[in-house]
Amino acid sequence: MRLFPRLILGSLLCLPCVPAVGQNVITYNVEPQMADKALRVRMDIPHVRDLTVRVQMPVWMPGAYFVGNFATNVADVTAVDAKQKPLRVTHPDPNTWEVAANGARTIQVQYTVKGADLELEADVPRRGH
Repeated sequence: MRLFPRLILGSLLCLPCVPAVGQNVITYNVEPQMADKALRVRMDIPHVRDLTVRVQMPVWMPGAYFVGNFATNVADVTAVDAKQKPLRVTHPDPNTWEVAANGARTIQVQYTVKGADLELEADVPRRGH
């Protein structure tokens, strides 16, 4: 099995760990960066109610019986509020990031997943097999 399916699944499973009642619909935008073999991921989190938002990436994936440590491929984690004001991001453990929301009602978290095995078919990115 190639690395790309595991990376994309891991990047999309980066779930906020704030109470569900404080969230509405979290949206993701995944932009392949073919030349860099990377994915740029943007996660929009609305209706933030806590001062700190925690996002985590699991070390496993459904159906696989191994520890993947997908977070080791994550880099350049940043966050901004609705006015594009930078928010402080800390990395308290290998698969968790904390965003100091500072009262922001909506935040946007961006990160890069490095080492994605991307191929181009008919000018459209597709996953490697």
